[in-house]
Amino acid sequence: MKSKRFDIFKTDLNNKVRDYIKANGRHAGAVFWLKAILLLFTWALLYVYIVFISADPSLAFVCSLLWGVTSLFIIFNIGHDAVHEVISKKKWVNNIMRYSFNLVGGNAYS
Repeated sequence: MKSKRFDIFKTDLNNKVRDYIKANGRHAGAVFWLKAILLLFTWALLYVYIVFISADPSLAFVCSLLWGVTSLFIIFNIGHDAVHEVISKKKWVNNIMRYSFNLVGGNAYS
């Protein structure tokens, strides 16, 4: 059973989302692409450091934690937007970006 407060919240949220899309558009802008490139570069840099360079176990552990957090950011910021097809108007771009799930150990299909 829904409460009246929930209905008010839902209506308010839908209105705010609609207003945001009207003002900013439905698809990703320059800030998203900068963030995506930064996340992917950081992920790759940490991976290379952990696997090929790291000599200090404690530093490798900290880098591994950062690598895991970066992996989560990739899933939530790139993969999630790709699944909802809001990165680009072009479907093939969203499909390619959907494979960020595979990059960090997930599955783009699921």
